[in-house]
Amino acid sequence: MPIRFGVDTTSGRIDFSLALVSPQRLRPHEAVIPREVRKLTKSLTDLKIQHDPIIVDEDTLTVLDGMHRLAATKALGIRNVLCMTIDYLNPAIRVDTWNRQFRGSPKVVAELVSRLSDRKLPTLKVVTAKQTETIVGEDMDALDSCKSFTKFIKEVEKQLGPETITASRIPVQGSFILVPPLVSKEDIINLAQIGTVLPPKSTRHVFPVRVLTASVPLNLMNSRLDPAELNSALAAYFRKHDVVVGSGGLEYGGRKYEEEKLFFFA
Repeated sequence: MPIRFGVDTTSGRIDFSLALVSPQRLRPHEAVIPREVRKLTKSLTDLKIQHDPIIVDEDTLTVLDGMHRLAATKALGIRNVLCMTIDYLNPAIRVDTWNRQFRGSPKVVAELVSRLSDRKLPTLKVVTAKQTETIVGEDMDALDSCKSFTKFIKEVEKQLGPETITASRIPVQGSFILVPPLVSKEDIINLAQIGTVLPPKSTRHVFPVRVLTASVPLNLMNSRLDPAELNSALAAYFRKHDVVVGSGGLEYGGRKYEEEKLFFFA
């Protein structure tokens, strides 16, 4: 049986499991960035450890967080991956956006919208230090909206240089932020179930608690034990760990997480 946990957090209670699951069963909802997959593939090969679980909806096996980790394990032919399985319909789990920050004048956005008037564009939110401006676009489904936004970002990059991806909606001085379309949980699940993926960084999930430093060795992931024996072995492995709760807002691995955290220490 998977290892069950229940945690009371400031944003609500969440129950989840840790389990080893075949990567072929998991259903990603976003495409990946090849260079990031290469980095993780090298890390898995060198360290022989999976750092942090892939977060998955327990009912549909839709991957909510960890698309690149999944792609890396598939590339290496690893038999099982560590997953944190949750009830995605829990209202304490939110879908948010990865925002695109550019240095320069936000006038570029309006100029491009005018120049690309023959192209269907989604509704755009332009955030400056003084205001948020909404440029109303076409009514599109989630997939077309995200694809169109991604293409538009490439046009902005031609004018202003590379974007910075951020969770913040407060631009740094001399910058502005473009907020992508918000995708619903229903759309995420439906797209994943038919094998259709959104562009990379189309969604950002915020969980009541995030499991970090729960690392599993490659030899356990590649074990040929049947699922029940495999997860019994996983439970025995994690019983040797201490679990420590960390508050929200802490930075870990170069990234600041809003969520409270569970750290696993051997």
